[in-house]
Amino acid sequence: MKLIGLLSGGLDSATALWAARDQGLEIVETVSFDYGQSHIIEQEYAWELARRLGVRLRMLKINFGHLQA
Repeated sequence: MKLIGLLSGGLDSATALWAARDQGLEIVETVSFDYGQSHIIEQEYAWELARRLGVRLRMLKINFGHLQA
């Protein structure tokens, strides 16, 4: 089975993707979100984890500016 994985750069998403791969699932791509988080290191970890998995990472930018008062 093929899957697209959500990858935040944190321990939970990394563990879930490695477990899925170990169970024989094919990770064809990963997706992460750039929402202006203050901890940019999360994005760097997401890129590194995708590289180690050997899959493409799509970083989708989300702008929450319209929600501010």
